[in-house]
Amino acid sequence: MTHSKSILWRRIGVLAGVVFYLEGFGYLLLVVLHRFLAPAVAAVKGADAAGKRQIQAVSWLVLMILLFYLGAGLTLIFRFGRYFFPRPENDRPPSPTAHLDIWAEAGKRLKSSPTDDDTGNPTPDDSQ
Repeated sequence: MTHSKSILWRRIGVLAGVVFYLEGFGYLLLVVLHRFLAPAVAAVKGADAAGKRQIQAVSWLVLMILLFYLGAGLTLIFRFGRYFFPRPENDRPPSPTAHLDIWAEAGKRLKSSPTDDDTGNPTPDDSQ
């Protein structure tokens, strides 16, 4: 029962994210329309051929930026990566990492006789 509830809440969350994103994109589009497009249309009426081409180029640039923003945002909201990198089936959290005492491990692995020093010669205390 809880699994179906989590799926339902996940879908509601995705849907709410899309609605809020599209609403914000609509507001952004209105701002661009009032701040850029309306003055550009008014400026085209009195512009020469070079001015019209420049306004057209800038308008295409603004359109491409807006469409890229829309596409990238929708891609991030819908999380298309989950289709390419799916989660494991069991959804278990990974087991905690066992932190070993490296000095104790080194002491266990050390092989030296108590009578030898680093040179391999007997120590003076051992000769007595």
